[in-house]
Amino acid sequence: MGRATRLSLLLVVVAFLSLPANIAAQEGAPRAAVDSILAELARTGPGTPIPEASRCGSYPGTLGRLCGELLDLKRIERDPKPGLAFDTEMALRRVIGEEPEWATGWYALAMARLQLPRAGVLAREGPLQPLGVTSEAGASHALVRALEIEPTFLLAAEALAIAPFPREGASQMGDRREMLRRLRHQLPLSPAARLGVALVEREAGDNDTAVVMLREALVAGADSGSVHLELARILHRLQRSDEGRAALIAGASLATTTTARERYREELRWVAGPEELRVWDRTPVPERSDWMAAFWVDRDVRDGRAPGERLIEHYVRYEEAMGHFRVVIPQKGRQKFRSVSMAGDTRSIALENGSIEDAERTRTATSEYAATLGADVPFREFGIEQELLDDRGVIWIRHGEPTERTYTSGGTAMEGWRWDRAPEPDLVLFFAETDFDGTSGASVLVTTPAASGGLVINQLCGNAQGMCDELLRFSQPEGVMNVGGGAGRRRIAAPGQAANPAAQANVINDA
Repeated sequence: MGRATRLSLLLVVVAFLSLPANIAAQEGAPRAAVDSILAELARTGPGTPIPEASRCGSYPGTLGRLCGELLDLKRIERDPKPGLAFDTEMALRRVIGEEPEWATGWYALAMARLQLPRAGVLAREGPLQPLGVTSEAGASHALVRALEIEPTFLLAAEALAIAPFPREGASQMGDRREMLRRLRHQLPLSPAARLGVALVEREAGDNDTAVVMLREALVAGADSGSVHLELARILHRLQRSDEGRAALIAGASLATTTTARERYREELRWVAGPEELRVWDRTPVPERSDWMAAFWVDRDVRDGRAPGERLIEHYVRYEEAMGHFRVVIPQKGRQKFRSVSMAGDTRSIALENGSIEDAERTRTATSEYAATLGADVPFREFGIEQELLDDRGVIWIRHGEPTERTYTSGGTAMEGWRWDRAPEPDLVLFFAETDFDGTSGASVLVTTPAASGGLVINQLCGNAQGMCDELLRFSQPEGVMNVGGGAGRRRIAAPGQAANPAAQANVINDA
């Protein structure tokens, strides 16, 4: 190589090194700025002021907008106002439109989408969110994109693991599952996130993998009570009922966190009566395994079943209910848009539901969450549990498959279910639409079809022997309906009133 050639190459190298950094490298300074904001928000606990907008004043253009929207996300988390939730999600669409390779922008968009259901805002078509899918599905796709750009983005991986499942189920979870499978051995996921990864596998239908990963989560330090409850469900699904029963009973005395205690109470509430629940509440946690074992032995004896058979039946009913009566998105009518809007659960892991009655319990739940997920998480208030079953599913788990079912055809959707309980009186229950407008199925427990008119009654009762024998005996002055005959007839509240499924199921508790 001649001197002139070497000199030319040297000049090319010098010229190249003097050029500005490429676009990918320009991410360095903006990313450091966003990391500092996220760290600051992670330290912003209950009662701590959220930084003012001036915090972002020194950042130009897209970075300044992203900074401001992150602060607004924290405000929405505390107070999910619809207008602010809508505006923030729309603004973050602009951010990723301007900087589509910023993983932090996709993460922020996902967090905004998870807030929309809490604020009662309709899901809308947008980046990686096709028309008609839930905000939870759109959030999941955005988190996957963030991790495709930056596979070491731990905040996005944690959120992807514990975010609510979309109502669409496995059809919108394929990319989420594959990404978590890829990353679970590469990133130091928290115990709570490892539990979440196992539940994603369960939701996707890979039960054997879910069991393995639940046990990995347990070793990693995940909430022991919650893990044992999930193991009980999946092991029964796999027909490993002895292992499943052992997991359920052992976990009852390991449910020491607020989250685990609430989950065990919900599990029991499927079948237990009000007095049994009160006794459960009074039972010290270390004694609850013995109580749970005795409870299911009592159910075997009462139903004349072999030892362990009633618990097996319980989980058979549970799987059938989950297969047929899950809350889904209707494919037509305004009910579709209401369901998309309200698909997310308003509960969060830190403030789960109305059962948290005082500030001390709230602080306990929040501190448990920080301990399991980690203290460096900027956004915490998005649900990880959901009410997945409509009222028919609740009743199916409690009472099993009905002897007879009948339906209306056209107009207002209603169903009637009858259980033959000879020599006891039959049990008859009715279900109707949520909005009574012909756009959704009969999914809400109601007291009687009497208020729906003769056509509905004729459709429900015409071909169903015994379904409506007592309908004409309705006593208007008393405001009650007698279901079943003879001295053992059951009395249910006045017609036309939608009933709380758990409350009404307790009234007719024969599970």
